[in-house]
Amino acid sequence: MVPLIFTAQVSVPTAAVTNRDGRHSVQKMVGGQPTRTDVTVGRVFGDRTQILTGLAAGDEVQISYTYTPPPGQGG
Repeated sequence: MVPLIFTAQVSVPTAAVTNRDGRHSVQKMVGGQPTRTDVTVGRVFGDRTQILTGLAAGDEVQISYTYTPPPGQGG
């Protein structure tokens, strides 16, 4: 048998992770301002994505999304 070793892991909402040309990044909050930060992602667990490198426990990220109202409901 091989013992399982669990290390502290960082995860963020999957909606916070962007992928451009195969490079993943998040908008990490630095001094109250979002700053693009490259990350290495691991596994996706439902609505959370594991971050292997690029963030530390306690870092805050900004979640961006685009809202498109239903047809005929303004916008």
